[in-house]
Amino acid sequence: KDTWGIHHNGHISRVDVVERGAVSNFDSMGGLTSPMPGKILSVMASVGEPVDKGQTLLILEAMKMENRICSPVDGIVSAIHYEVGDQVNQGAILIAIEESD
Repeated sequence: KDTWGIHHNGHISRVDVVERGAVSNFDSMGGLTSPMPGKILSVMASVGEPVDKGQTLLILEAMKMENRICSPVDGIVSAIHYEVGDQVNQGAILIAIEESD
């Protein structure tokens, strides 16, 4: 992920650039949160599984688009809170990951 600074009309904004189609939000407690409301189409991880930074963990359908939810860290999946077909709200904790040292 790259971060860019944009200067426009005297204001500076920071923009995080991620791989096209890849989405991830990570809270301070190790929870991977939903960036938007949607429906879980696919879960590609299981509890206890090691995951790599950038690995796709689930697919979330929102506004008729499929969004890959990716791990922002290397770690171990400690919990999966939703299953295929579930509707989720923005900010819902989808998967908990214990970050590797």
